[in-house]
Amino acid sequence: MTLCVHPLPVSVLVTTALFVVSLRADDDRSQFAIAFRAENPWPVGVLGMIAPDGSRQKFLDFKRPKQKSWQWGARLPDGRVILTSLEAADVAEIRAGKVVSHSWLYSPASGKMTKLLESVSLSKNIYVQTVLPGGRRLLALVFLDGEQRLYEMDLDGGKPVALTKPGEGFCYGVSLSPDGKRVALHVTGGSESPFNPGHYSINVIDLATRKRSLVSGAKRHLYFGPGWSPDGKWLAFLDCHADIDPRHFSADLCIVRLDGSEHQVVTNGRRHWFGTGYGSNLTGWSPDGRTITYCRLLPGSTSSGKGGTQICLLNPFTAEVTELTEPVDGDWHCRLAWSPGGRQLAFVKTGVRGRQLWLMDADGRNARLMTRGLKDQGADHPVWLPIE
Repeated sequence: MTLCVHPLPVSVLVTTALFVVSLRADDDRSQFAIAFRAENPWPVGVLGMIAPDGSRQKFLDFKRPKQKSWQWGARLPDGRVILTSLEAADVAEIRAGKVVSHSWLYSPASGKMTKLLESVSLSKNIYVQTVLPGGRRLLALVFLDGEQRLYEMDLDGGKPVALTKPGEGFCYGVSLSPDGKRVALHVTGGSESPFNPGHYSINVIDLATRKRSLVSGAKRHLYFGPGWSPDGKWLAFLDCHADIDPRHFSADLCIVRLDGSEHQVVTNGRRHWFGTGYGSNLTGWSPDGRTITYCRLLPGSTSSGKGGTQICLLNPFTAEVTELTEPVDGDWHCRLAWSPGGRQLAFVKTGVRGRQLWLMDADGRNARLMTRGLKDQGADHPVWLPIE
């Protein structure tokens, strides 16, 4: 079995940030900034923020010199965001789950940071995914015995409850439902299990009953990156044919009901850029629930760097495609992040000029460069955060 768990901390945390409980789209009292991760280079990461008009760019210094790299995590409804820091930046150690991690709650408005998991003893390598409704419990991925398992626990790490068990595979891609009652994830590896009949499979766990169910899984398929529709009735995810695409370069886009019914492959020809070597390029729902994002590969594009991608919106119920960016050979567009009101899209453009953060209107107009990151070394993984 070929595993696409690299780079582990980035795929675990950043992809989660795109699909957890969203900020209020109708809150006109807050101003929003685009947060991003400045490459320094990878895996060292410095966190930055910039206003949508391109002003007030800043790079955050948390005054914690022992932490060698920082990552944005899940956004919470109250505006705070989960951060993860790593004590080392060795790629091999990170992928093996050997680097000590720390988790924090950060308020972009006030700058206040609160340490999480202060009494945890399960593992030195834990990634908080989100705080659950009520603010007393959280979900975290815990690296144990070569597996990554999902736990629910108190904010300080107390009273841990395992939601996945030993031998049930390596779990990540965690996505909390809009009502906060269920969590979707993908799983790979493990012993023979009904939860993963293929390379990667999509599971859903009911947080009240702890019941875990297989939603989508099949031999020769790598189902990856589940994201909830705003109404909580559908999951969108990627379908890579890993046996014929061992580099996990491309995929089709799918949707499915939570009970596994109405599984629909809504693209053809595996034209969505998966690009796991670049950090796993996922799909996500628009705030109105009518479309999902589609980073469509240009004809003839290859994993060696030939070609490029074009940002599109795809109606998963009609297969109608709306093109937002021009197809330009050599430009790879990815990492879409909707503004809370759905009026703008932040995205990353990568190519000969490195990784750049761009912003455009929801209809594709007024695309403009926002930043090239710290010392022009790259900007990636945008998310939207409220600031005062």
